[in-house]
Amino acid sequence: MVLSLTTVLAFQLRTVYSDSLTGSGGALTQRIGNFDVELKTIPAKPIAGDNTNVFIRIGNINGDDAVDTPITIKVTKQGKEIHRTNTIVIPYGHYSYRFNFVESGIYAIDILIKDKIYETRSPSPIQTQGILFTFPIDVHSKVFFGFFDFQTTLTVTIAVVIVSSITFYSVKKNKNERKKSYHSSEKTR
Repeated sequence: MVLSLTTVLAFQLRTVYSDSLTGSGGALTQRIGNFDVELKTIPAKPIAGDNTNVFIRIGNINGDDAVDTPITIKVTKQGKEIHRTNTIVIPYGHYSYRFNFVESGIYAIDILIKDKIYETRSPSPIQTQGILFTFPIDVHSKVFFGFFDFQTTLTVTIAVVIVSSITFYSVKKNKNERKKSYHSSEKTR
């Protein structure tokens, strides 16, 4: 025990920060005022009708996690509100939740941080202000016939029709040329 106490006193304790969501790639990040906010979805390309895990990290610009930060999350599509949470207090900078995007398209996840405003003469906050972070999320449609979305299916279908048409007319033209060559040889006899 004395050795442990000596070790703790001899070596400075370092501040430990929580993991950034950007380390594994695919996270969206924004910095407004004193806040750094990161948002990541799993899967990275959400599929309509399936549950999507949404991970949020809120930190300060100096790298510390924002502690006991009240936020509200709102999901919109084309400006129409689809979902809104009550106020959530983020205890240690990280928050995750599941959301099911009903249909494909571009959604916005708005994170409103309710920050306190302090007066220089008073140690207690006099009011709160909202700092809004908006993250675009592209939700894809479910898989059709082994393809990823409607546009891909449509493109492949059009390509197959064009190739089939070219092949069909090419074969038909070759048959007509063969018939003409047989007919002309019979007439010359």
